[in-house]
Amino acid sequence: MTPLRAKYIRDLVIRGRSKHTQEAYIRYVCDLARYYRRSPELISYEEVTGWLYHLIKELLLVITTKCASIKIFPQFIEFLLVALCCSSF
Repeated sequence: MTPLRAKYIRDLVIRGRSKHTQEAYIRYVCDLARYYRRSPELISYEEVTGWLYHLIKELLLVITTKCASIKIFPQFIEFLLVALCCSSF
């Protein structure tokens, strides 16, 4: 496990996120890193918002198949944006 992932999981535990939520958030961060083909540490705020815009457009096209993700997605966006703005995620 990378130090960044360990720190992220620790922060999620401190914030009281469930194991299921932690797994979903980690999956989203992995998807983000794959989308930009680099570590999340190297991805800018603007790139994150661009990725979120891309996901929202994609989700609108397949909304019926991703209901579980949609329920968790707003909390993830809030957490991710706060982490990017307020700390050295």
